[in-house]
Amino acid sequence: MASTSGQKASSSPSSPHSYEVFISFRGEDTRKNFTDHLYTTLVAYGIHTFRDDEELEKGGDIASDLLRAIEESKIFIIIFSTNYANSRWCLNELVKIFECTTQKQSTILPIFYHVNPSDVRKQSGSYGDAFVDHEKDADEKKMEVIQKWRTALNQVASLCGLHVDEQYETLVVKEITDDIIRRLNRKPLNVGKNIVGMDFHLEKLKSLMNIELNEVRVVGIYGIGGIGKDKDFVSRMLDEDFYAESGIGVLHDKCLISISGNKLDMHDLLQQMGWEIVRQECPKEPGRRSRLWEQEDIFDVLKRNMGSEKIEGIFLDLSHLEDILDFTTEAFAGMKKLRLLKVYNSKSILGDFGDTFTFNNKVNCRVRFAHEFKFCSDDLRYLYWHGYSLKSLPKDFSPKHLVDLSMPYSHIKKLWKGIKVLKSLKSMDLSHSKCLIETPDFSGITNLERLVLEGCINLPEVHPSLGDLKKLNFLSLKDCKMLRRLPSRIWNFKSLRTLILSGCSKFEEFPENFGNLEMLKELHEDGTVVRALPPSNFSMRNLKKLSFRGCGPASASWLWSKRSSNSICFTVPSSSNLCYLKKLDLSDCNISDGANLGSLGFLSSLEDLNLSGNNFVTLPNMSGLSHLVFLGLENCKRLQALPQFPSSLEDLILRGNNFVTLPNMSGLSHLKTLVLGNCKRLEALPQLPSSIRSLNATDCTSLGTTESLKLLRPWELESLDSDVAFVIPGSRIPDWIRYQSSENVIEADLPLNWSTNCLGFALALVFSSQPPVSHWLWAEVFLDFGTCCCSIETQCFFHLEGDNCVLAHEVDHVLLNYVPVQPSLSPHQVIHIKATFAITSETGYEIKRCGLGLVYVNEEVNCNNVPPPNESTLVLKEISAGEPIECEDMTIECQDQRKPTLRYGIFL
Repeated sequence: MASTSGQKASSSPSSPHSYEVFISFRGEDTRKNFTDHLYTTLVAYGIHTFRDDEELEKGGDIASDLLRAIEESKIFIIIFSTNYANSRWCLNELVKIFECTTQKQSTILPIFYHVNPSDVRKQSGSYGDAFVDHEKDADEKKMEVIQKWRTALNQVASLCGLHVDEQYETLVVKEITDDIIRRLNRKPLNVGKNIVGMDFHLEKLKSLMNIELNEVRVVGIYGIGGIGKDKDFVSRMLDEDFYAESGIGVLHDKCLISISGNKLDMHDLLQQMGWEIVRQECPKEPGRRSRLWEQEDIFDVLKRNMGSEKIEGIFLDLSHLEDILDFTTEAFAGMKKLRLLKVYNSKSILGDFGDTFTFNNKVNCRVRFAHEFKFCSDDLRYLYWHGYSLKSLPKDFSPKHLVDLSMPYSHIKKLWKGIKVLKSLKSMDLSHSKCLIETPDFSGITNLERLVLEGCINLPEVHPSLGDLKKLNFLSLKDCKMLRRLPSRIWNFKSLRTLILSGCSKFEEFPENFGNLEMLKELHEDGTVVRALPPSNFSMRNLKKLSFRGCGPASASWLWSKRSSNSICFTVPSSSNLCYLKKLDLSDCNISDGANLGSLGFLSSLEDLNLSGNNFVTLPNMSGLSHLVFLGLENCKRLQALPQFPSSLEDLILRGNNFVTLPNMSGLSHLKTLVLGNCKRLEALPQLPSSIRSLNATDCTSLGTTESLKLLRPWELESLDSDVAFVIPGSRIPDWIRYQSSENVIEADLPLNWSTNCLGFALALVFSSQPPVSHWLWAEVFLDFGTCCCSIETQCFFHLEGDNCVLAHEVDHVLLNYVPVQPSLSPHQVIHIKATFAITSETGYEIKRCGLGLVYVNEEVNCNNVPPPNESTLVLKEISAGEPIECEDMTIECQDQRKPTLRYGIFL
C-alpha cells in the first residue's frame, strides 16, 4: 500500500508526472526496514517519492488520492514480499499500476524481497496460499477481479528486477537508487550561485587574504590526504570486541579516515601515531604488545617463545628475511587471543619478480615449520599467508570466528580433510596455488560469500558441495586449465553475481540448470571451449557484463544457432532476458558474415561492445543502440565498410584495419576518442566532430600528413576548455605553429597585447623511436613566462602485439597538443616565453623537432587596440556566441622569486 509522505496526494503539482517514484509494498513486511531505507535514500538524492507513513488501509478499495498519485507517477517500485499477495489493497494497487504503464510512458521495477520470483509469477508458495484464501466462496464477479490480480502478478514479475535474499540491503538500496537516477537522467545537483549563509564567510576569507598586498597568501582546503589501506571485511574481522563499527564511525566523523567503496584511507601520520601508541603499551617487551609488525620484534618473540595473551595481531613481511625463522607450536602457545595473522612479501606484491611462485619458494625456504605445527588461538579472524609452504593446514585447525582465509601462491595440495565447520568464514582465496589438486568440502562453510581459485592450474574439479554455498556472490576459477565442468548443483547459487571462467581452456559444459542464476551480473568465459549454455529456463535478466573474448563460435553457442554446416547465425535471446546487459565482449570469436549480428539491436542498454579480431565483411546498422559509448573494431581485417553508429558513441577503436577511406564522422556529436593506429592503407582522415579530444593515428603510413593536419586544427573544435591531443605519422610541424626549433628549447618574444582574445597554446613535437621501445611515451613541456611557470605532462599509448610495439621504427610521428590559458597566468606582464620539451620515458624515443604557437578567437571579436596576429600565428573562428574571452589578471609573485608550477596531464 502507499500514500504520501509529509503531504497529501491532492496537493501534488499538476504536471504529467507529479511523483518521480511510487513505492508499492506490504506494510507489515517491509515498512520499518527495507522500504524505509529505500525511501530515505531516494529522498536524500532529491527524488520526489510517494509512499505511506500512516495506516491508510481500511479495506480493499484504493482512495482517489492514491489513484491520482499512481496516475501522476513516472517509475513504480513494487516490493514483492512474503505477505504481499495477502493484501487486497496491494493487489488492487498493482492492477492499477499495471494498467497505467500500458497506457502511458511509465516504468515498473519489481523487487523480490525474500521471495522466489517464480512464486510471484506462478502464484505458488506463499502467493499460492494467499490465492487459495481469496478464492474461498468467491462469486463470478470476484473471480474476475482475482484473474486481474493473477495477470498483473504474472506480467510484472516477468519484468527485469532485483532479487533480495542474503545480500547486504544497503548495497541493494544503492543499486536501486543508481538505477533510478539513470532512468531519470539526473545530472549533478546545482546548488546555484547564491548559497544561503556563504556571503559572510566569503567576505571574512577575503579580508584575511588581503589580496591588495603584493604578497603570497596560502588558502587551506579542509580535508585529508592519505594512503590507501586494504581493509575489506574490516568490521567483521575485528568484530564487536574491537568495537569496530563504532570505532570506524568515530574516526570517519572526525575526518581521521575516509571511506570509499571497500577502501579505508588513512593519513600516514595517523598510522604512525597508532604504531607509537602500541609501542608504548610495553616499550621493552614486544611480546606484551597488542600488535607486532616490525621484523625484529617478531623474530624476538618467536625465537624466545615470548608470545602472550596481549598479542592480537601479527603482520610479518618476508621480503627482507635473511635468517631462518622457526614457526613452532610453543612460539604461538601463549597467543590465545591472536586474531589477525598476515604473512606476506611486499616485493612479490609489488611485482618485482617475474616468477612469483619461484620467488615465494626461495623466501619460504627460510620459514621452517615444526613437526605437527598448529595454531593455538581459536579466536583467529583473519589469516593471510602468501606462499604458505605446507601441503595442508594443521589437522586441528578450526578457528570458529575466522572471517577471511587467504593463501595465494601456496604449496597446498588439499586444504583440509573431511568437513570443518567455520560458520563465520566469508572469504577464501587460494589463488595461484599451483599444487592444489582438490578443493575442500564446503558443507561446513555455508556462509562463504567469496571464493577465489584463480590460477590453480592443476585443479581438475570442484567439490560437489560447492552447490551448498547459497550466499556465494563471487566465484573466480580463472586460468584453472584442468577444470572441465562445474558441480550440477551450481544453480542453487541464489546470490551469485560474478562468475569468472576465463582461461579455463578445457572447460566444456555448464550444468543443465545454469540459466537459473537470476542474480548473476557478470559472466566471463574468455578462452573456453564450452559447447552450449543450456537455453532452458534462461532467465539471467540481471546480467550486465558478458565476455567471450577468444572463444570460437561454438564456445558461445548459447548465442549462436547454425544455419548450415558452413555458416553460423548469431542470435541474442529476447530483450526481456538481457535488458540490463551493458558490456558485451565477442572479440576474437572468429565471427564471420554467416552471423546475424543484427540481433545485437535487442540489447537496448548496451554501453560497451567489443567485436575486435573477427572476420565479418559488413556490420548491421547500430544507430539503435542509443546508450552505446564504446565500440571496439580492432583488427577486423576483412571489414570493408563501417555501419551507421549511434550519436551516443564516445570511444571508437579502429586500430589495425585495412580501410583506405573512412566516412564522415562529424555527426557523432559525443565522440571523444578515435584510435586509427596501424591502419597502414588509410589515405585520409575523416571529417571529425567538434567533440573530439584524442586521435591516435600512429603507423598510418599512407596518411598524408599535410592534408591530415588541416583537419586537426583546433578551430574545428567547439569547446577549447579541455586538453586536446593528436598523434599522426609525419616529420613536419604545420606552418601555423609559429615558433619552431630543431632543438628541444624554444625562446620567443611575444607580440604586444598577445593575450587579448588568446585561448591558449598549440604545442607540437616530432619524435622518432628506436628499439627497445616502451608502449608508453611520456613527455613534459615546461613553459616559463617570467612571472609564472606551467608544466604540462603528456602521455601517449602505443598498442602492443605480443612483445612488439606497433610503432614503425622507420617512421617519425607528430604529436600535437592544445593547452588553454591558465587563470594563474599574468598575461599583461608577459612578453617573453621559453618552452622546454623533454621525453621522460626510459627508452626508445627521441625528439627531432618541437614547436609552439598561439591560438586566438576570430579576428572580428578582437579589441580595436589589438593588432591582428601576423600571418604565421594561428587564427581561430569564434567558438561560441557572446563576449570575447579575456584573461583575468591574477598575478602570483613569490617572496623568494621562485616560480609556482601548475601540473596537469594530457592523456592520449
